[in-house]
Amino acid sequence: MKKKSGAIFLFFTCIISLSTLNAADIKGKVTLSPKGKPYTHGFILLMPLGVEKYIKTTIDPQGNFIYRDLKPGKYIIKMDLYSLTPVEEEIEIKEEEETLELNFSISLSLLDKM
Repeated sequence: MKKKSGAIFLFFTCIISLSTLNAADIKGKVTLSPKGKPYTHGFILLMPLGVEKYIKTTIDPQGNFIYRDLKPGKYIIKMDLYSLTPVEEEIEIKEEEETLELNFSISLSLLDKM
């Protein structure tokens, strides 16, 4: 019985390992230009190219964000943060990448006065 349960455990361990194979993380920091202070509010959207579904993550108090266990492919990363210049950028996670680092420096939007 021990051999059978050991084989089952090994089988599921292999499946879990294979499912995380080729998974990558995207991490980065959002700062306010020109001073470089961390932007500490809001969230960032990540959309696989050609898919209408998005993945959302928040920006932490130090301005950092992270997405974990993403499949290789092309994505659109989007930030539309209150009173700041919107950012939309196409990125690609390649097969061999484990971590893609993206840092954004954003500035205040100047609204026309009426």
